[in-house]
Amino acid sequence: MELVARRYAVRLNGMTALAITKLDVLSGIDPLRVAVRYRSREGAIFDRFPYHQSILHSAEAEYKELPGFGPEIGACRGEADLPPQARAYLDFIADFLGVPIALVGVGPGRDQRVNCHGTRIGDSAQCRGRAPGGSTQRARDQQRWMRADGGGDQHGRLP
Repeated sequence: MELVARRYAVRLNGMTALAITKLDVLSGIDPLRVAVRYRSREGAIFDRFPYHQSILHSAEAEYKELPGFGPEIGACRGEADLPPQARAYLDFIADFLGVPIALVGVGPGRDQRVNCHGTRIGDSAQCRGRAPGGSTQRARDQQRWMRADGGGDQHGRLP
């Protein structure tokens, strides 16, 4: 899974939660590789999405390997039913992207899903699907990010 572009999409679109689908297709794959940064052909490291597409064309992703999980998760209906390695994988994604995971698809059926109620899967003590401080705090954070990155207008739109 490529996380750098997803983190950019989360920030750009003001996402407050994610739905992860098809987690079941990763069953039995070990290790699971996730892209966490880019390296340009000149050797520059980009922890954030590159500012120009020409950089992205010649860049290569750098991966972090996470442990895989068991062969079958289609019967899981709650966070506690998921294997610990699957929860760790989802926690890593939520932490990296900075948004909670609200729903995880574990099979092709409509009922094959896990509803997550925490700010990250496995942490249901937090408010349901919202970052601490609620959406108003998130909007202020996004405006700060836009100003810090030098992009966007007063409404948070990028050029």
